[in-house]
Amino acid sequence: MKKPTREQFAAMQDHSILEPWQIKADIKKMIEETIKYGFNATYVEPCHVKFAVEQSRGLAKVGTVIGFPWGCHTTEIKIAEGLQCIKDGAHALDLVIN
Repeated sequence: MKKPTREQFAAMQDHSILEPWQIKADIKKMIEETIKYGFNATYVEPCHVKFAVEQSRGLAKVGTVIGFPWGCHTTEIKIAEGLQCIKDGAHALDLVIN
Protein backbone atom coordinates (compact mmCIF):
# COMPACT_ATOMS: atom_id res chain seq x y z
CA MET A 1 0.00 0.00 0.00
CA LYS A 2 1.32 3.43 -0.96
CA LYS A 3 1.81 6.13 1.61
CA PRO A 4 -0.87 8.79 1.01
CA THR A 5 0.17 12.26 -0.04
CA ARG A 6 -0.44 15.17 2.32
CA GLU A 7 -3.48 16.15 0.26
CA GLN A 8 -4.89 12.61 0.27
CA PHE A 9 -4.38 12.33 4.02
CA ALA A 10 -6.08 15.69 4.66
CA ALA A 11 -9.05 14.64 2.53
CA MET A 12 -9.55 11.64 4.86
CA GLN A 13 -9.83 13.88 7.93
CA ASP A 14 -12.74 15.84 9.38
CA HIS A 15 -12.05 19.15 11.08
CA SER A 16 -14.26 19.69 14.14
CA ILE A 17 -15.18 22.39 16.59
CA LEU A 18 -17.66 20.96 19.07
CA GLU A 19 -16.95 22.86 22.27
CA PRO A 20 -20.00 24.60 23.78
CA TRP A 21 -18.18 27.95 23.96
CA GLN A 22 -17.46 28.25 20.24
CA ILE A 23 -18.24 31.56 18.58
CA LYS A 24 -18.85 32.44 14.95
CA ALA A 25 -15.26 33.65 14.49
CA ASP A 26 -14.02 30.18 15.53
CA ILE A 27 -16.35 28.48 13.07
CA LYS A 28 -15.33 30.84 10.27
CA LYS A 29 -11.65 30.05 10.97
CA MET A 30 -12.34 26.29 10.89
CA ILE A 31 -14.13 26.59 7.55
CA GLU A 32 -11.21 28.58 6.13
CA GLU A 33 -8.77 25.91 7.35
CA THR A 34 -10.90 23.14 5.85
CA ILE A 35 -10.80 24.88 2.48
CA LYS A 36 -7.10 25.76 2.73
CA TYR A 37 -5.88 22.31 3.75
CA GLY A 38 -8.48 20.21 1.90
CA PHE A 39 -10.07 18.46 4.87
CA ASN A 40 -13.10 16.29 4.11
CA ALA A 41 -15.53 18.41 6.15
CA THR A 42 -15.92 20.76 9.10
CA TYR A 43 -18.10 19.46 11.94
CA VAL A 44 -20.01 21.95 14.09
CA GLU A 45 -22.78 21.83 16.68
CA PRO A 46 -26.28 21.60 15.16
CA CYS A 47 -27.13 25.19 16.15
CA HIS A 48 -24.26 26.42 13.94
CA VAL A 49 -24.90 24.36 10.79
CA LYS A 50 -26.68 27.12 8.85
CA PHE A 51 -23.91 29.66 9.60
CA ALA A 52 -21.17 27.16 8.70
CA VAL A 53 -22.85 26.28 5.41
CA GLU A 54 -23.14 29.99 4.54
CA GLN A 55 -19.47 30.54 5.40
CA SER A 56 -18.32 27.57 3.32
CA ARG A 57 -19.74 29.15 0.14
CA GLY A 58 -20.00 25.67 -1.37
CA LEU A 59 -16.23 25.14 -1.07
CA ALA A 60 -16.35 22.80 1.94
CA LYS A 61 -18.72 20.19 3.32
CA VAL A 62 -20.32 20.80 6.70
CA GLY A 63 -21.20 17.99 9.07
CA THR A 64 -22.77 17.90 12.49
CA VAL A 65 -23.44 15.62 15.42
CA ILE A 66 -26.85 14.33 16.47
CA GLY A 67 -27.51 13.51 20.12
CA PHE A 68 -24.12 14.86 21.13
CA PRO A 69 -22.36 14.32 23.44
CA TRP A 70 -23.94 11.38 25.26
CA GLY A 71 -26.71 10.13 22.97
CA CYS A 72 -29.31 10.40 25.73
CA HIS A 73 -32.02 11.89 23.49
CA THR A 74 -35.04 9.87 22.44
CA THR A 75 -35.20 8.51 18.91
CA GLU A 76 -37.87 11.08 18.02
CA ILE A 77 -35.68 13.98 19.16
CA LYS A 78 -32.70 12.63 17.21
CA ILE A 79 -34.83 12.34 14.07
CA ALA A 80 -36.11 15.90 14.47
CA GLU A 81 -32.59 17.21 15.10
CA GLY A 82 -31.24 15.39 12.07
CA LEU A 83 -34.02 16.59 9.78
CA GLN A 84 -33.47 20.20 10.90
CA CYS A 85 -29.73 19.93 10.25
CA ILE A 86 -30.37 18.54 6.76
CA LYS A 87 -32.79 21.42 6.13
CA ASP A 88 -30.06 23.82 7.31
CA GLY A 89 -27.67 22.35 4.72
CA ALA A 90 -25.61 19.73 6.57
CA HIS A 91 -23.82 17.34 4.23
CA ALA A 92 -23.21 14.67 6.89
CA LEU A 93 -24.61 13.62 10.26
CA ASP A 94 -22.76 11.69 12.96
CA LEU A 95 -25.20 10.04 15.34
CA VAL A 96 -24.40 9.33 18.99
CA ILE A 97 -26.32 6.20 19.93
CA ASN A 98 -27.42 5.09 23.38
